[in-house]
Amino acid sequence: GSLAFGPVLVGASVTLPATIFNVGTADLEIGSLAVVGTTEFTLVVDPSGEILAPGGLTTVEVTYTPADTVDDVAQVEIPSNDPDENPVYLDLLGEDEPVPDIDVAPLWVDLGSVQVGGLHSETVTVANVGGADLDVTAVTLAGSAEFTVSVGSLPGILAPGASVAVQICYQPVDPGGDTATLTFLSDDPDEPSVVVEITAECTPYPDIDVDPTTVDFGDTVVMT
Repeated sequence: GSLAFGPVLVGASVTLPATIFNVGTADLEIGSLAVVGTTEFTLVVDPSGEILAPGGLTTVEVTYTPADTVDDVAQVEIPSNDPDENPVYLDLLGEDEPVPDIDVAPLWVDLGSVQVGGLHSETVTVANVGGADLDVTAVTLAGSAEFTVSVGSLPGILAPGASVAVQICYQPVDPGGDTATLTFLSDDPDEPSVVVEITAECTPYPDIDVDPTTVDFGDTVVMT
């Protein structure tokens, strides 16, 4: 027999049952069951050691929890005292469903020291490194108003392998340190929210002032 688990999201779990029958005329003694193959299949209902009378039955249940986007195969080895079918193998077929996977880099941006009226920018890259479309549903900048962002095509859909450059600009209006956060929300199943920390500093600057701005020397006599 076999159990086909169909598409399962990475990190999710699906459990399926199978039935063991004794169709003989004497007691069937079940040995110790074991999963042969990948560890992404586990026995959750294990009838090891049970004795089935003629016509009796029992259940074995297997859980499939894919850890990556590669399809998996394994078997449950079922030993018994059956004289001509020992052991019997239950085939396990697991199909992993591709998922989106957001990658944001860098997660900390320091725009350095900028004088009042100056402008400095840095780029953050948002990529889909998964196997299914990534839906970036929101991009939110919070913190000092001296930061601005240009988000390109976001919010929007990123196909597998696609990326978008997000530009962060800093244009200070007064001296001092400034901070902000840039948050990306998406349908990534294990990272639905990614936060980028942003820092910068407005440096003091010289500012000359002359007083008075004009000097009147009055009438003067030129000596000859």
